[in-house]
Amino acid sequence: MPGTAETLNYGQQIIETTQDGPKGEYRLFDETRGLGIQTVGADGLDIYDDDNDWSFDADNLSMALDVHHGMGATHDYFVDRFNRNGLDGNGVALRASTGIPFANAFYGGPQDIGIGAGDPGFFLDRPLSGLDVVAHVLAHGFSAFSSNLIFAGDSGGLNESFSDFAGVTVEHNTYNTSGPSAWTLGEEASSEG
Repeated sequence: MPGTAETLNYGQQIIETTQDGPKGEYRLFDETRGLGIQTVGADGLDIYDDDNDWSFDADNLSMALDVHHGMGATHDYFVDRFNRNGLDGNGVALRASTGIPFANAFYGGPQDIGIGAGDPGFFLDRPLSGLDVVAHVLAHGFSAFSSNLIFAGDSGGLNESFSDFAGVTVEHNTYNTSGPSAWTLGEEASSEG
């Protein structure tokens, strides 16, 4: 069900949710793309909203809206550009944990995607929830399902390069970014830009 989300980095966006909470609340679960896209908190618990008009004061919750929107936008990009339904071509279900207390993001499998909240004492001091970072992480999944690239040596370099390129390309395609800054990855994750 379409809802509106006040995201941390991209203002108001339309997101897909499911109304299946115990009291009729809406959950960050998108049933319209592949076998589903689920966004949960760092504790692994679902995130709910009463009226499907999502707005949070805390960065760690607002970043979940960025991530949910970003996973949908990345899915759409792969469908529109490559006619590929999800990372595996068969709409594999995705689950991302957000607000994890570290300054990184990872792909450990389609049900094990982690997006960090940043570290105030580090260069990456803001949430790593920008669309380019989310698309970068999901591109690792695309590579895992479609190649034998591993995270070592030249193969690891190709894997990272492909994910970097996919991250900025999905962001450009979604928000029509241009200029030299369009090729910067993760700028939203640092207060220094």
